Amino acid sequence: MAELKELKVRYIIVHESVFSSWLKDAGSLGSLAGLIYVNHQFGNGSAVVDGVGALLLIAFLIAKATAMTRYRLGARADGEDAS
Repeated sequence: MAELKELKVRYIIVHESVFSSWLKDAGSLGSLAGLIYVNHQFGNGSAVVDGVGALLLIAFLIAKATAMTRYRLGARADGEDAS
């Protein structure tokens, strides 16, 4: 049998400033708002596009809430306790 090589796990930790986080969030929400605006302006307000926009908004909010909860609880990317 061939030997199993030990796999090394590497983590990439990105340090993001508050301003860049807000800017990224504003871009995401602005894109969703733009989708709805273009839909009503040029697409006669298709209900399907509105539904997709609403689902994307809900997914964005859930992801943001999950990330904020994980941050508040002190979870670290390397799996160690924050204490």
